[in-house]
Amino acid sequence: MSDPATLLLQAASLARLLAPQCCRTEPATGENCAWTHGLWPLLRLLGIVGSIEYRGEFFARAFSRIEVDAPRILLSGAADYATLAFVLDVLRPRGVQPQITLVDICETPLALNRWYAEQVGAVIETARCDILNFAPAKPFDLICTDAFIGRFPVARRAALLTQWHALLRPGGIAITYNRLRPSAGDTAVGFSNAQADSFVQTVTAAAQPWLSAIGSDAPSIERSARDYARRHMTYPLRSAEEIRSLFENAGFAIELLETSGAASATAAVSGPSTRDGGSYAGLMARRA
Repeated sequence: MSDPATLLLQAASLARLLAPQCCRTEPATGENCAWTHGLWPLLRLLGIVGSIEYRGEFFARAFSRIEVDAPRILLSGAADYATLAFVLDVLRPRGVQPQITLVDICETPLALNRWYAEQVGAVIETARCDILNFAPAKPFDLICTDAFIGRFPVARRAALLTQWHALLRPGGIAITYNRLRPSAGDTAVGFSNAQADSFVQTVTAAAQPWLSAIGSDAPSIERSARDYARRHMTYPLRSAEEIRSLFENAGFAIELLETSGAASATAAVSGPSTRDGGSYAGLMARRA
């Protein structure tokens, strides 16, 4: 089995091949999500974006409370295979053999996760659908999600939490981690012009040593980075209490709720999804 850095480099190349073919096209607009899924593993390789590895301490403590030998785990949403890798790395040394299902609306992250599972000798199930429409045969013991609530506007969040509640067995656990933006409103937040320019310059320069390995060139990476900075948006969560209310109103009992600053922030870039500091909230809640 290859080491994690080699696998991520291979994934960065694979994602750029898969995204144009597999990413979902929005019927109403004709646009698809290749701009994010084709670039995300490279952004992780470069250490530019935030991902579960930078909040691993919280997730590891939350996962230590799992008491099921072969838990049914739902991964709700993915940009690539980072969450799957983390879950396996935490549970396998304990002898826990999880039964993992990943649900995402796009085929590209599902394909990346199946590829990764094959590389590390794991078996997973995937389902390509909107999480709000997912209807499994059996409920789950655990839902794990990273920075997913911010993909939903305020008006749709209650439906998401109600669905998560329904997908868990009684006593099942939800674990999530999200960026907080205390001064934001309800509308989506994107890159400012200055942030976008800095992001594009940083990504293009940092990618130079890897261009041959991922089968790309500087102009292509620059275009991809520019497209990402132009399109990437997130719907802000303002406080830990806002997250608490979402879960409690959906019938969850909060067992762990922590706020913290970002670890190992990257000062060269800022904007949504980047490691630019700020505050975060990690939550573990149980279905009553």
